[in-house]
Amino acid sequence: MVSIDTFDAQSLVVDGTFPGGSPSAQVSGASIIGGSRSIQAVNHDGELFGTIVSTNNDAAKSGFFSVSNSSGTSGTGILTWDGGTDGNPLSVDTFGLGGVDLVLGSNDAFAFDIISIDQPFTLTLQVWDDVSSVSVTKTLTTADKGTTNYTLFSEFAGINFLKIGAIQMTLVGSNDADITMNDFVSTVVPPSPVPLPASIPLLLMGVAALGVMRNKRSS
Repeated sequence: MVSIDTFDAQSLVVDGTFPGGSPSAQVSGASIIGGSRSIQAVNHDGELFGTIVSTNNDAAKSGFFSVSNSSGTSGTGILTWDGGTDGNPLSVDTFGLGGVDLVLGSNDAFAFDIISIDQPFTLTLQVWDDVSSVSVTKTLTTADKGTTNYTLFSEFAGINFLKIGAIQMTLVGSNDADITMNDFVSTVVPPSPVPLPASIPLLLMGVAALGVMRNKRSS
């Protein structure tokens, strides 16, 4: 497993007319791949509190990343991991990570835990290697709450995950939509449970019945 971000390094951005809010920021931390993360909020409708994107913004949410839209706006949260070498949270240094190996022999997917989600969000993951860039988009729903979401490396056609230069996550939600997640990693997708053949339960029932009959005879 390769840890991309544990979301312990604090950052909070707001895109709205809320006093003192800033729509983008860059933060450094030992728990972030490449040592730096850019974060951006995009408010689609100009509401006062707009869209809030935060990581570890209070003690109760340590290690969490969240996107929260106010009741009057849809909005987007954007996280970029590119080493922060250009100092600009709004741009992507497409090889700022210097060709990091996300496979480490066996890793085959991105993963993160969805702690809470109250409306659907559109998730886009975009990665850059030393040659090209590919993005994958999917929809997260309320049914995903409490689950681990996996995006297979094989979905990023042509990308060399042995030489990754930058990673970007974009989450788009509708009015009053909120999502919280933690632990963004590259990892191995666990194997699916193998269902028992239909004959196995019947065989077990037969064995149990035979045991009952033997007990009756012995008594």
